[in-house]
Amino acid sequence: MSVLHVVPAERDGWKVVGAGAAERHVPCQADAVEDACLELRYEGGEVVIHDLRGRVRDKRTVRPG
Repeated sequence: MSVLHVVPAERDGWKVVGAGAAERHVPCQADAVEDACLELRYEGGEVVIHDLRGRVRDKRTVRPG
């Protein structure tokens, strides 16, 4: 199962990171969550959403298909 993390970027905005995933920088957290879910849509996996301090605040399971 693939796991992608939505984390705050070093400067501003948000990024999606995970093993084997290309790191992407977007302006808002909602866009980053949407990107992560789209990346997992075929094989499924989990999106771990962090808050501004880096703590886990939510998780979403993406079903394959």
